[in-house]
Amino acid sequence: KKLYEIYGDDYVVYQQDTEEEKVELRLPSEFQSLLKEPKGFNPLFRKVKEYAEKRGITREDIIRYNIGYCDGGMYANRIIIPSYDSNNRLNYFIARSVYDEEKFKYKNPPVSKNVIMFENQINWNEPITLVEGVFDAMAVKRNAIPLLGKFIPKKLNDSIYNNEVKKINILLDEDAQEQALRHTMQFQNQGIETRNILPSDKDASDMGF
Repeated sequence: KKLYEIYGDDYVVYQQDTEEEKVELRLPSEFQSLLKEPKGFNPLFRKVKEYAEKRGITREDIIRYNIGYCDGGMYANRIIIPSYDSNNRLNYFIARSVYDEEKFKYKNPPVSKNVIMFENQINWNEPITLVEGVFDAMAVKRNAIPLLGKFIPKKLNDSIYNNEVKKINILLDEDAQEQALRHTMQFQNQGIETRNILPSDKDASDMGF
């Protein structure tokens, strides 16, 4: 209820089959697709397109992930990368500033990170690759799941076992190899074929496909 009062129509409270009250997430009302170039000169659109290209985001990525931006509101001047669950319902989104001088690079929604990012893109019957961020996942391209950090969310951990995943690749940044090795050992001890891939560059997005 408090989230609804603070953020208005962007967030709506609803009940699930659990005892907890959940928050259904919606994209900001100012969200604009990167597929549609505004009429007239629009420096923000050009800046976001330039940023997307610099991060290796293609037109196919924009379509696949429904990537956009906000030209106003609390997520103004940020590229928006939504994530959808297995029912194609929005479960999270990343809001990253396209300006280097911005102090707070990320301003993400005030909801739990206990989600499976890009879940509607995942084939659990094929090997999955765990990476840290959304740009890493888009660089890897095939069956990659961003952890939004170095640790595996409980919902993702449960789904890996429930879907009887056979092979896992772990590709975390150089500064997260301690956690990567722990994850590798955890899955190997459960009989899952697991590889820890050491990044040849700073992170997966730098390595590319």
